[in-house]
Amino acid sequence: MISYLSLFVIIFGYYYFLKPANTADFDPGKFATFFIMIIVSQVVCNTALILKRCSGSLNKNIGAAFLITFIPWFVIFGITNLILLMMPEMKAVFADVVGYFWVSSSANQILVDLLVDANVQRDISLIQSPEEKSKLQIAADAIVKICSDKSLLINQITPLNFDKYWNGVLNPLMKQQYKKLGSPENEEMKKKFFAVVLSRDNVGEAFWFSYMAVLLLSLTNFKIMSYQCETDAATMKQTHGEYLEQKAAVENQTTSSTVYKV
Repeated sequence: MISYLSLFVIIFGYYYFLKPANTADFDPGKFATFFIMIIVSQVVCNTALILKRCSGSLNKNIGAAFLITFIPWFVIFGITNLILLMMPEMKAVFADVVGYFWVSSSANQILVDLLVDANVQRDISLIQSPEEKSKLQIAADAIVKICSDKSLLINQITPLNFDKYWNGVLNPLMKQQYKKLGSPENEEMKKKFFAVVLSRDNVGEAFWFSYMAVLLLSLTNFKIMSYQCETDAATMKQTHGEYLEQKAAVENQTTSSTVYKV
């Protein structure tokens, strides 16, 4: 239980304190700090488990605990992070469900403030130019689809394609005060929306890490339970002495509690 608790606290701390909140760029130094904190916490917990199961000295068991912990974490957790870096679309497995649920309220509010009213059909009939009318009709259709189910839009925007959507797809649909790229109003709204998109992406990544962490904890616990305990002569002598003391105490208790009847 302590292993799980410490692990989830570290994962939460990484996203709350270490990972940058305004960029999607990977920071090797901060991730290395995150990984080292996980390894240290799990080595401590696994060493305690081995000592409880096998007794013996700390020096003799900490090496085994380190190997049982480090090898699977380095291989499996490292490969998972590498896959997410090379194929960030894999985050969508959790980001499109849990991530959307996490940011849906704030994302919907931003989109309501950002985009024009969905009821624009009444304005299209007033346009004389066929070309302009066609453009507005396309925009109106897009607005209706987005406003009917905003997850269609939110789940398609990631930190990597954010600028493409902001400058291209969303710009024609923005309210007049936000349309000018680079204006203070546009930049402020862009910063808010990017924070929402990044939060959704981070939730997807965090759930991948948590999923792999549960798998690794199960694997290391199995390894510890099947670990062949190493004991030295001093430990065996101490264990034997404790056994003899317990046996003598039980015998004395039995003798003293014996009742003789005449």
